[in-house]
Amino acid sequence: MGGFLNLRLKKWLRALITRSCAIVPTMIVALVFNKSEASLDVLNEWLNVLQSIQIPFALIPVSKEEIMGDFKIGPTLKKIAWSVAALVIVINGYLLLDGRSTDSCLAL
Repeated sequence: MGGFLNLRLKKWLRALITRSCAIVPTMIVALVFNKSEASLDVLNEWLNVLQSIQIPFALIPVSKEEIMGDFKIGPTLKKIAWSVAALVIVINGYLLLDGRSTDSCLAL
């Protein structure tokens, strides 16, 4: 993303910023919800479910030249990317619905 957004940061500063975006909120949640290890396990399971739903949307291709410029993908790669993205999203949807129907701590 650094090249796409024309961000020019030193590697150590970029690593510090990106790692802090992940680690600082995690540490805050762990310190606030430190009542028991079991509660952190449930929280971890919920975060995994949330990520499995959100992350596949990053696979959805953007092929508009006015947005992507030189990084625009061709029609063949666009079809492959849409197929992979749709497959992953459908699988995650199925797993989410299947998880609701089973007797687990993740059942909504």
